[in-house]
Amino acid sequence: MKTKITLFVAVLAAALFGMGCASLDDGLIAHYPFSGDAKDESGNGNDGEVKGPTLAVDRHGKPNSAYSFDGVDDFITTGGDGTSLALSERITISAWFASTDDDGWIISRTSDTEPAHQNYILSIHNQTTAFWLNGLEMDDFRLDGNLDLRDGKWHQLVATWEKNGGVNNTKIYVDGSIDNSKTSPIDSLTTPIWKVQIGGGIEALPRNFLKGSIDDVRIYSRALSSEEVKALYDLEKPKTK
Repeated sequence: MKTKITLFVAVLAAALFGMGCASLDDGLIAHYPFSGDAKDESGNGNDGEVKGPTLAVDRHGKPNSAYSFDGVDDFITTGGDGTSLALSERITISAWFASTDDDGWIISRTSDTEPAHQNYILSIHNQTTAFWLNGLEMDDFRLDGNLDLRDGKWHQLVATWEKNGGVNNTKIYVDGSIDNSKTSPIDSLTTPIWKVQIGGGIEALPRNFLKGSIDDVRIYSRALSSEEVKALYDLEKPKTK
């Protein structure tokens, strides 16, 4: 009898876990696991074009499963002209990275000239993390993280924004836990024809190029909840972490 109950609990837990994981596909418009290439595994065809980065060992110790960026001119450009990844009312950006850099863009959708204008940027800025948004009537809304992650170790960084999310509708999470939040006055993001880039990409701004490694980049057309961010971290984290 005890064996049957244990088996039932195990099956139920597996089913619930499977349901939780399935929800993490809802609204996923781009996913780059970097499993030997920069293809978009979300099924939406936003494949990346590698411009310099080299395949590297990922956080699980698996070779050729992440990309290493030199901090000089390496980047990956994605999504054609970027219109398929132009989000105006809600967004989640997630990525794993390892770096000791003071400044560098992890994921960005920006103009390619100086002065740069952004739709969204997830970055290291002045030694901490930062999430930038550009609204129709307001430039450069920024939420800064509290943690210094320049330890060269792998970290998961997630940023969310919800147009109608109320107080503290902009959030940064580190390794599955909330790091900082802030209320954004922006009610809609700009959506010009700009490419999405990983690791940098604007030659006019040399410090935007990240020196370090990036893996498992995700872009959602919705704001994940705190519970979903934690579930995503648990799904992707190294087994020993």
